Amino acid sequence: MKGRHFTWGKRLEMLLVRGIVWGLSAVAKRTSPATSFWLADRLGLLIYQVIPRFHRTALNNLHMAFGDRKPPAELERIARRALQNNCRAVMEFLRLRCLSPEDLQRLVELWGSEHLDAALAQGRGVMLVTAHYGNWELMGARIATAGYPLTVITRDQDDEALTRLVNDSRESAGLRVIRRQEVRKALACLRRNEILGILADQNTAVGGVFVDFFGRPAATATGPVLFALRLGTPLLPCFIRRLEDNRHRVVIYPPLELVRTGDATRDIALNTARLTKVIEHQIAERPEEWLWIHRRWKRRPEGEV
Repeated sequence: MKGRHFTWGKRLEMLLVRGIVWGLSAVAKRTSPATSFWLADRLGLLIYQVIPRFHRTALNNLHMAFGDRKPPAELERIARRALQNNCRAVMEFLRLRCLSPEDLQRLVELWGSEHLDAALAQGRGVMLVTAHYGNWELMGARIATAGYPLTVITRDQDDEALTRLVNDSRESAGLRVIRRQEVRKALACLRRNEILGILADQNTAVGGVFVDFFGRPAATATGPVLFALRLGTPLLPCFIRRLEDNRHRVVIYPPLELVRTGDATRDIALNTARLTKVIEHQIAERPEEWLWIHRRWKRRPEGEV
């Protein structure tokens, strides 16, 4: 909290969250995966029932995404299950430092590495673009464990202690971490022919462009597409999915084919829309894997009623 000013209410909330995370971390490291999942499912259900903000945001988002295409009971089921999956992912992440490379290889399958190898062979670096879908933290760890030089762009938590905990866990798995405002470091990573991991599915408060996401305009960051167009860096979609036995599968897809019309502004908007559509299709396949408690449509186009 050093260097930043928060209300006493916010400080109390951060201390509470910190205590919960520390407690869950202790539990995750001392119990079996099956017990951790049992606890995570009940914690997810409890959060869904007692924190109206999460419940309300998830259902509002689901209604905006699917409308009448899914009945209300199905939307409720997806919202509950998504939050339970989010809690499972947290428990798995808190155990990350306890896992050996061999443990990670058994826990997480890696498909499509040939696409990554071919992209790196071009010598212009690679951008792996993903979403808050499945256990995205395990995905990064699994790719790093396979020997790939992966740097991930992150956003700091309000609580500096939690930021250190999260980033220390990432680095223990072989990832390098840079903040999203450290553009020069991101560019240097690509120029060294390394991999830059980016989450591209959240609302952007400033800048960006509005593109279609589940039939509604959503404010979307343009950084990945901008880098790809200007540097010639391949942009590969990459997602992780939970399997029925609670192992995971990472799938790296072929590079997104970029549209180049000669109009730079139009190219950025068109390709950001195409990338967002890839993310949308992935979420639509398994909606219970996405982070529905994020207000993806929070920022609206100027003049929208």
